[in-house]
Amino acid sequence: KSEDVPMQPAQNLPLMKWEDKCQIWKLEAAGEQAPKAWSQGGVPLLWQECKSEELFAALLKNHTIGQVVDLSIGSGRLACACLAAGIRYYGLADGQVHQQWVSNILDQRSLRLISMEGHVLWQQSLADLIKAHFAEIQDGGDGEETGKDGNGQEEEDLLDESDEEIQS
Repeated sequence: KSEDVPMQPAQNLPLMKWEDKCQIWKLEAAGEQAPKAWSQGGVPLLWQECKSEELFAALLKNHTIGQVVDLSIGSGRLACACLAAGIRYYGLADGQVHQQWVSNILDQRSLRLISMEGHVLWQQSLADLIKAHFAEIQDGGDGEETGKDGNGQEEEDLLDESDEEIQS
């Protein structure tokens, strides 16, 4: 039923830098980046994207899909659903910048799944190492400045359940 799978609100879409979006779509960097009321700090790859990971998960399960070949990977929602379900996925990105951005999304999702007991990616020792590593980063670890990405922006907790901005 359609009410079982909610629509994907724009605030939940993975976000990227405007410059990266311009490279992927071969756009001029000048121009309107987002609506004036938008304050999320990045822009979605596709503003009109409305299919959530939950929708793709339901489709994969209902049709007993064994593997997926995706000719347009988009923001990686189908890839994430396949990863969560343990389904083999092959997807084509629109260039290296797009591939790296989606790869970051999948890496983050993989880290969450590795830490979930019972998932096909879960291994006790690996899950413990990942949790310990990211706990050190959050706590400051060895005294070096941590918690920032290469652009000087605060990194998110990779083991958090939120799917917010992913910067390439």
